[in-house]
Amino acid sequence: MFERISEHVYIKAPEGYSDRPTIGYIKGDAFSLLFEAGASEHHVQDIKRDLEEMNLPLPSLVAVSHWHWDHSFGLKEWKVPTIAGKETNKVLKRLSSYKWDEDSIKERIQKKEEIIFCHEMMKREYGDTNTIKVVPASIEFQKELKIDLGGITVTLLHISGPHSRDSIVLYVPSEKVLFLGDSHGKDLYTFPWHFDIKEEDQFMREVEKIPYDLMEKEEYVERLQALDFSIAIPGHSCCMKREELFSLLK
Repeated sequence: MFERISEHVYIKAPEGYSDRPTIGYIKGDAFSLLFEAGASEHHVQDIKRDLEEMNLPLPSLVAVSHWHWDHSFGLKEWKVPTIAGKETNKVLKRLSSYKWDEDSIKERIQKKEEIIFCHEMMKREYGDTNTIKVVPASIEFQKELKIDLGGITVTLLHISGPHSRDSIVLYVPSEKVLFLGDSHGKDLYTFPWHFDIKEEDQFMREVEKIPYDLMEKEEYVERLQALDFSIAIPGHSCCMKREELFSLLK
């Protein structure tokens, strides 16, 4: 279910089993916006059911934080305008031509275009990865996009960050809420690291070994510090206060 954290902002908690991310929902007087498209058709069905059970209207707009599958592969299930940063959409357009059978995914893992962790999570989420169909967003932007939802304005802002250079955040200035996506996390694709589904309990220990790109992190922190927020909402963990986020990034 969605939890209301401020007058206009709701969140659906992440689900670790198949790495589903936090889903954000901002309800305006005229329109509503969903932040993160979901990982699959089943995930989107769960999101829609939860909104309906809470008597919240289905979103008028859906935006994604970055290209990674768990945040974007649900795009095809939404019959409303969808939004992504230009760099995110560039990757999604490329992924839309890929095959998603086991052999094709394993070949991309060998080429270091995909990682074992995501392959294992996709199998949990989809069962048969052949059913994956990637589509780009219908609207793309560069740098910044402000949206008036009626009674509340939100800003989608390209922030980059250590996790993925295409990352955008969703900023709700009037309520001092910032949705981070995964932007503050480690880069799981560039640096080598070990994942074995049989040793899943070692996941966090392995991720901790991945280094940050220190220059990118410093620039990212500076960009975050320019935003006036009190609550930060990560893509795969609990809400944090502003001070907690910056302490973590140290």
